[in-house]
Amino acid sequence: MFTFSPEVAAFLTFVLTNGVKAIFALFGKEVQGFGSAVVAAFVGAILFFSAGVIGGLDPSVQAVVVKVLDLLLIVVGSFGVHYSIKSAALTFANGN
Repeated sequence: MFTFSPEVAAFLTFVLTNGVKAIFALFGKEVQGFGSAVVAAFVGAILFFSAGVIGGLDPSVQAVVVKVLDLLLIVVGSFGVHYSIKSAALTFANGN
């Protein structure tokens, strides 16, 4: 059965949540406070659900689905890493 370790799931949730926040920021919508918690819960639920679905697929199909999800994780995750670094840089630049 396909599962994420807790550490990997936590890291993916963090990076993907920031990625979703960055994508919303591209459209002029700021996600903060409670909205950020909702996005994190939603991302965590999707990760949990997708691991179960992938585990139930035929192994030949599983490889293709995992590669497509890898691509999606890389794209959204790269937005998340950029958003995290940019936020940290702004925080340090302001002396907070």
